[in-house]
Amino acid sequence: MDDGKRLETPSSAAGANPVSPSGARQEGDKRPLQEPRKWDATRDLPPRTVAEGSAEWDVRFDKAGLAAARAAEAAACAGGASHDITGDSTASNEETDVCGNPERSALYVVGTEQAREQLASLGLHVVVAPPDGHSEADPFTGYSGRSAVVLLEPADDRGFTDLAIERLLRCEPRLSVRVVEVRGILGAESLADWVDGFGDAAEPEQIGRNLAEQIAQLPEQRRSRQPTLREQFRPFPSELLPYPLDDFVQAHAKVMGCDASYVAVPLVTAVGAVIGNTARLRVRSNWKVPPILWAAVIGESGTQKSPAMRVVRSALDELEAQEQLRTAPAWEDYNRLLAFYEKDRRKWDKAASDGVAPPEPPTKPDERRIVVADTTIEALAVLLQENPKGLLMVQDELGAWLNSFEKYSKGSQMPQYLSFYSAERLVVDRKTGVPPTITVWAPSVSIIGGIQPGMFRRLIGQDAEDSGLLARFLLTAPPRLPKVWRDEEVDASVDWRVQQVLDGLWDIDLESDCLGRPHPREVALGEDAAQRYKQWYDRHNASGSAFVGSRAAAWAKLEEIPLRLALVLHCVKVAVGDVSEDGSEDDFVSDGTLETAIELTEWFKAETMRVYSMLSQTLADRQSEDLVGWILEQGGSVTASDVVRGRLAKRKGSAIRSANEAEMALNNLRKEGLGAWFTTTPGPGGGRPKTYFQLFDADLE
Repeated sequence: MDDGKRLETPSSAAGANPVSPSGARQEGDKRPLQEPRKWDATRDLPPRTVAEGSAEWDVRFDKAGLAAARAAEAAACAGGASHDITGDSTASNEETDVCGNPERSALYVVGTEQAREQLASLGLHVVVAPPDGHSEADPFTGYSGRSAVVLLEPADDRGFTDLAIERLLRCEPRLSVRVVEVRGILGAESLADWVDGFGDAAEPEQIGRNLAEQIAQLPEQRRSRQPTLREQFRPFPSELLPYPLDDFVQAHAKVMGCDASYVAVPLVTAVGAVIGNTARLRVRSNWKVPPILWAAVIGESGTQKSPAMRVVRSALDELEAQEQLRTAPAWEDYNRLLAFYEKDRRKWDKAASDGVAPPEPPTKPDERRIVVADTTIEALAVLLQENPKGLLMVQDELGAWLNSFEKYSKGSQMPQYLSFYSAERLVVDRKTGVPPTITVWAPSVSIIGGIQPGMFRRLIGQDAEDSGLLARFLLTAPPRLPKVWRDEEVDASVDWRVQQVLDGLWDIDLESDCLGRPHPREVALGEDAAQRYKQWYDRHNASGSAFVGSRAAAWAKLEEIPLRLALVLHCVKVAVGDVSEDGSEDDFVSDGTLETAIELTEWFKAETMRVYSMLSQTLADRQSEDLVGWILEQGGSVTASDVVRGRLAKRKGSAIRSANEAEMALNNLRKEGLGAWFTTTPGPGGGRPKTYFQLFDADLE
């Protein structure tokens, strides 16, 4: 300790064993400890320095014990014999220890005393794994071999394997550990059954060699952990998008240093909005799918979600700029006629002559729009009447729009917005204004917006889930990527080619029926495409039969996404002439286009379920997830002090402010099976052992 005092280990201390040459402490020895580092048995914390006089701590690490163990090991190496757990220094050439000397065999770890006796009778080195992390007698102390085998029988508690491996690696981090299921390798229900199969005539030593030979043929087993939600993210497959959308997405994502979904999702949604009411995909006579998409880009501040949306928004602004240029002369005429009308109207009001009709106001020019922001249902209905082809609602901060459901008429907007998703008729009754009733026969409203995870979690309440509002959104929440300076710029031709596609779709005239209602051109699935969708439809719904609540609602809405995406992709291909030269196939979606749409939908399915898991995480889950992500950024291993000094501990509201809190957080990861504690061995020059936490590799298969 800093004041030079030594800590006497009280005889009443739990598990206090005086030091022996193997590193354990003999009963009754009260020699002073050189390194007062203890394992907190009450809270299951790793070694840490404690105050002098503490009697409730279980001794796990002390400098005197380690020094004695290393001295014994060095002496064994110098004498040409190995120091193994059995104390048998007989040399063979099956294994070598850390000193390079032959060792008689690997160490076998079992879960019951009966299994230990069975293997010991075969001449194998075998121990029973401790039932918990705080047993007084550690069976692995002093083991210096290179390999160990944990044998798992059907009746064993599978949790004992993690504990056994952790304790083994704590003794020797370089150890190769295999986990072997007895039923899988031996074809028997238990070790006893397998041994009995040899009969009484078999030599025990031969049976032991047979078992060792079978296990030795197995590859080394590495401990793995369930991947975090961050690691489950799959990059957006931008290569599936048709030309030139793929080039646009890849180029801008590379320059901005973000995942391609930040650009692709707004772009595909915008293309669907520009198509609007000009096209429908006919599945059946009563099932006609619009190109309407709703999408939310979720990300922390500084993750490039807003710049990515602005790139797409700039292409739409170009459409509206061209429209304003086209209608500028008409607006000059309108303003001139409006001045005459207002003058005539004042004269008419003063005259108040009976029987004389008032002057007619001039007609406003027909100027199309595509982008709208936060607005009320009544104002949106007026805009839809003026733009029957459809609109795209762009919300840089989607939270304001979601919050409006509570602020405007106590949430009465929500049912009307839900009808927009399928372009169902909208009727708005007004107390003032002419006409008193606004009817929009096919309101095509696509939505794209960005939002931070915390705000999204707060605003998407039970009402939004129960109503199905959240289920209609395609979601993407890619992990934050490190920001680095990039000198590259997007070639102007990349933007120009996408602008040409949008211009072509924008110029398609909207057809109407005899009653003035929009009459979209119908596109059908080709024969092969129709068959492929039926197969996917059945498989998709079968795989989601176990979902309930919000996940079930989202899964149900996703069944139509391949059709909506297929219509968007098909219209893009028609615009660039990538369907047929003579236009004979322009009215049929090919099986290739549908297959691409299905692959994109599978990405959205996985991402949607991942985001739903993020939304359902508790605060503790989110903190663990953040901690794992930070440890991965550090290379996969950290000390408690690293965590305290790191970025996470400096965040506002962080639960980690001290070494003790860092140790508790890391130990929670250990309990979840995400990693383990290890202690480094001092080098030839001496020094203190270093205790660190190591994440296991994620099982991403």
